[in-house]
Amino acid sequence: MINDSENKRIGIDLKDDDLGFYLGFNLRCYLSKEKSDRPESGYLWSKSQIIAETLFEVKATASEALFEINYVQFSDDEKNDLLFFVDWRSFEVSNSSPTECFEVRVNSDLKDQFKRLENNKSFGEFCIRLITDRIVSNLIEKTLRYANLDKEPGDDSLHQKIKDIFSENSQDFDEYARRIQGDDLEDQLKAISEIDRFVQRLGSIASNLEKIKFGGYRK
Repeated sequence: MINDSENKRIGIDLKDDDLGFYLGFNLRCYLSKEKSDRPESGYLWSKSQIIAETLFEVKATASEALFEINYVQFSDDEKNDLLFFVDWRSFEVSNSSPTECFEVRVNSDLKDQFKRLENNKSFGEFCIRLITDRIVSNLIEKTLRYANLDKEPGDDSLHQKIKDIFSENSQDFDEYARRIQGDDLEDQLKAISEIDRFVQRLGSIASNLEKIKFGGYRK
């Protein structure tokens, strides 16, 4: 047996290969026998040669996400021009989970095109960020408007999830909620504008556009 205690970091750039993790990943580690006593002989990649094996699991659940995309059939008068919308079901944001409050609906006729957009190396990420920006802005504004500030929100509520996003980014959820729920209409508009700017910064919209390489342009 060899005592090898050296720490090694192996980086895998998923973006270069248009890859990603869905609901987590598994890391399988094993020790195997050498093919012969010669150091240059290498290792056999065979289960029969495995001496010891360990599996590490990293899991994520859909409940950890702020929203999921649901592809649905749109009506005839909408399917040609409508890509997505947020279908609100309940404004009980302080007591209900995100899935109980709303559903993000995407035109199922454009599902293949949407997937192609996601995988497009030049403009895909930027376009998806713009779409996400619109959805998140909608969710945050509605949550601020209907949040019950007189009691603590439920652990899995939409209110709590949005509040956590604010806290992680040094923003005061309660203060914005009071402004948007207040009687000063001018201050409401200012608060909404500030939230829109906050969401754009959160999604790194400008820096993502800056990274795009265009083939050329004309003035």
